[in-house]
Amino acid sequence: MLRDRVLAAVVGLPIIWVVVHYGGMRRPEYWFGVPLLVLFSAVVIEAMAELYRAMPAKGVRPLPAIGYMAALVLLVGTWVPGEAGAFLFAVAWLIAIVGTLTVGVLEGRIDGAVSNVAATVFGFAYVGLLFSYFLRLRLMDIPLAMDRPDTWSFWRECGAAFLVVMATWLADSGAYFIGKTFGRRKLSPVISPGKTVAGGVGNILVAIATSVIIGALIHLSMVHSLIVGLIIGTVGQIGDLAESLLKRDLGIKDSSTIIPGHGGILDRCDALLFTMPAVYYYLAVFVAP
Repeated sequence: MLRDRVLAAVVGLPIIWVVVHYGGMRRPEYWFGVPLLVLFSAVVIEAMAELYRAMPAKGVRPLPAIGYMAALVLLVGTWVPGEAGAFLFAVAWLIAIVGTLTVGVLEGRIDGAVSNVAATVFGFAYVGLLFSYFLRLRLMDIPLAMDRPDTWSFWRECGAAFLVVMATWLADSGAYFIGKTFGRRKLSPVISPGKTVAGGVGNILVAIATSVIIGALIHLSMVHSLIVGLIIGTVGQIGDLAESLLKRDLGIKDSSTIIPGHGGILDRCDALLFTMPAVYYYLAVFVAP
C-alpha cells in the first residue's frame, strides 16, 4: 500500500542518512567507518538469504553459509584500502568457488552438484558483488566537491552514493505513477506485465531530473549529470526486470516482507544492483580518475 511505502520512507531514510554519513566516515573518532560496514553487511546478508531461500523451490540446494562468508570477506576487502583490500577481494572469490566445491566433495552427492555450486556462486555475485559497489561509491571523491571547503560535508562524503540511490529510487517511483496514469503499451509483458512504455520513459526523465539537481549540489557538471541520469534511467530498468525474471522463474511475488509496502531488500534494491556499478565506473573513468 502507498501508506506503507510512505511510512517506511519517513522512518527509514533518516536512519539510513545518519548511518551512511556519520557511520561511514573512515576516521578514528568515527571508528573508521565500521558502523556502516557492519550494518551494510547485515543488509547484504539478508538480501542474499532472500534469494537463497527461494531457490529450493526449483530443486536447487545452494550453500548459504559459503555465500555469506564470501560476501563478508568481499565487503571488508572493498572497504579496506590498498593491496590488503585487493587480497581480500580475491580470497572472497576463492571461498565462493573452491569452498562450495569442497563442501560438495565432502558431502559426496553427485546429483545436482553443478546446479548447487552455480546457485551458490550466483547468489554471491549477483547480490554480494553488485551490492559492494555502494561502498565503492561511498568512498568515491567527486573532485569539485572535495576541492570546495564550503560544500556541506555530506555532499563531500556521500555525494556519489546519494546521487545514485536517490535517482534510482525516485525514478522507480516516477515510473510507477506515470505508468499508472498514462501507460497503455506494455514494456515487457512476459517478464513484468505491470510495466509500461510510458512508465519506462518516465523513469528515464525522473532519473535525469534527479541527477541534475543532486549533481549541482556535488558540483558535477551538467553534461556528466545528464549522462549519469540517462545511465540510471536505462540500466536501472534492466536491473528491475532482471529480478522480475528471477522471481518468475522461482515462482515468488516478493523476495520477502521485511520492508512494509516494498517487499524484501532485493525488491527495493533490484535496480540499484545494476545502477551502482554502472555509475561507479562512469564516474571513475570520466570524473574522478
